[in-house]
Amino acid sequence: MKLEELFDPYSPPETNFLDRLRYWAAAIPEKIAYRFIAGDGEIKTLTFAELDQKAKAVAAMLVSKGYAGKRALMMYPSGLDFVVAFFGCHYAAVTPVPAFPPRRNRNMARIGAISDDAQASVAISVTSVIKSSEKWIKESPGLQRSPWLSTESVAAEFANDWVK
Repeated sequence: MKLEELFDPYSPPETNFLDRLRYWAAAIPEKIAYRFIAGDGEIKTLTFAELDQKAKAVAAMLVSKGYAGKRALMMYPSGLDFVVAFFGCHYAAVTPVPAFPPRRNRNMARIGAISDDAQASVAISVTSVIKSSEKWIKESPGLQRSPWLSTESVAAEFANDWVK
């Protein structure tokens, strides 16, 4: 089977990956875009439409707070929240700077150095990572300078505020 046969009758634009996401969200909104199998075997999925809407909501939040054109430190555990935030950063014209979340303060100096090197203006993650890192953030001047925002709780309706 040829690759072209898989895409018929669809013809995604030959531009960037955000245009392609928007195309697939309109053409096949209920098809699964990403699937994540958690350590306990639980399967989580995002359809193209869900990914597009959630990413635009994250983007609208980042833009509304003035982070367009800046850098965001991303500290996410493995999973779909990372994917949503990564696309959201790109929708907002924010450069994503991924880093693994800290484990028992072993990585805070490294994360602080990454944030400083990248000149991150904001740090984004899920609430559980932010809460578990609070005591170490207080001990790192570089990480204290950046506001920490949770992206998992951004209302889906915020996607309506996203502007290309």
